[in-house]
Amino acid sequence: MPTKIVVTIDSQGRMEADFVAFPGYSCEQAERRLRDELAHWGVMVKGTVVPKTEAQVLEELAQEEKCTARKCQKISV
Repeated sequence: MPTKIVVTIDSQGRMEADFVAFPGYSCEQAERRLRDELAHWGVMVKGTVVPKTEAQVLEELAQEEKCTARKCQKISV
């Protein structure tokens, strides 16, 4: 499963970033790089890291397997 970051911004401007398929603590490094890149463009964000439960990780894997079997694509904008 390839790594990806899914960012959602709600109507109030709140941002949530979901780091999918990052092994171990590499998601924390990716989060820091994302935050640094946003700061470069003048977007300052504060965040809270919430570790995923084992059930959440297993659900992600199951969804990816379904997608791969159907050869579907998810397009994020």
